[in-house]
Amino acid sequence: MSVYPIAVFIDTNIFDESKYHLEGTSPLNILKKFSDNKKVSLYTSDIVLGEARRHIKENVLISYELLKKNNKEMRKHISPSLIKDTPFASFYEIPENNGFEEVALAKFNQYLEDLNFMIIDSSGVDVNQIIDDYFQFRPPFENNEKKKNEFPDAIMISKIKSYFSEIQPMWIISGDKGFRKAFENIDGFSCFDKLNEIFDLINEQDEKKTYDAIKTHLFDKNVVNNITSLLEEKISDGNFEIDGQDCDRKGICEGYDYDEAFIDAISGMELRLSSVNDVSDNNVTVTIECKADISVFCGYDDYSNSAWDSEEKEYLYIGRGQVSEDHSVEFDSTLTFEVSSIGNEFDFKLINIEFDLEMNQWTRTNREIIESDPRGDWEADMMDALEEYHKH
Repeated sequence: MSVYPIAVFIDTNIFDESKYHLEGTSPLNILKKFSDNKKVSLYTSDIVLGEARRHIKENVLISYELLKKNNKEMRKHISPSLIKDTPFASFYEIPENNGFEEVALAKFNQYLEDLNFMIIDSSGVDVNQIIDDYFQFRPPFENNEKKKNEFPDAIMISKIKSYFSEIQPMWIISGDKGFRKAFENIDGFSCFDKLNEIFDLINEQDEKKTYDAIKTHLFDKNVVNNITSLLEEKISDGNFEIDGQDCDRKGICEGYDYDEAFIDAISGMELRLSSVNDVSDNNVTVTIECKADISVFCGYDDYSNSAWDSEEKEYLYIGRGQVSEDHSVEFDSTLTFEVSSIGNEFDFKLINIEFDLEMNQWTRTNREIIESDPRGDWEADMMDALEEYHKH
């Protein structure tokens, strides 16, 4: 581990997991520091880059279509002319897609160039060995249902094994268990599922004092309680995504399209230090693994319990559906601390918390429909409106 640079191979899913975020506390941005400092030499393959570039183009287009869809929904409620010359009006303006995918690809390609990624191609691959692995169900072909999809991985694995060995070690970073399994118990290969893990190992060796001090700080009960309270507060403020749909393997979905959600309760929050990602003279960035049980109240327009006026071509009233959901979630949170030190004494001040929290069919543990009377609610609203009218 002490010999630099360390050879590191990055798989497609590592880029995908970061959503190609190349700034701030993103692992892909932190990786740039270790590359600039000659701590790592980075490798990927032509297959990985082909997949990554295809994913970038697909996801840019998906995001653009979502923007257009949301714009249509906004216009159903109010005309942008009414809020002209306000900052909000700019959200109604949808730019033409004049090569957004190409801009994104150019930034990704520049990132690869800046970090001096070395590209492993597919030439000279031992096809006979891959065919033998295929019929013997060796990794990555142990999953019979996905054998065809594993051939690109098998090509990469074969080429990596031909390049690297115990004499020239390689660190494999991949979220694919089958891909990592292909390197198990082979001298010269170490596998991780996240970039943060290799950051932690380097910082433990090179920034030992700060590394040990931040770990000690995060074992303090009062510090943990403070972080827990701040996380719960940020989650309750609406920093989460919730998906009421249940989708099968064929992509057929059913469920609820929530347009509002409120946290009812957060309990059982557990925190564990996962990695020390970045250490500088002024700041320390860490990742903590979080677990919690969260109860949420959700609402949606229930058109199955609405009344349609066929003459006026509009709804007399639209029923509101209410659902209570319980979720057991696991998510990572990135914490940034301002650090100051005098001798061997360190002081840490928490200055930023970032996390992505999504609740969906995989985290849901319970769902209950809250019964309501949409017509009764509509009539009550009408009575309130008439009463207010007569008062004036």
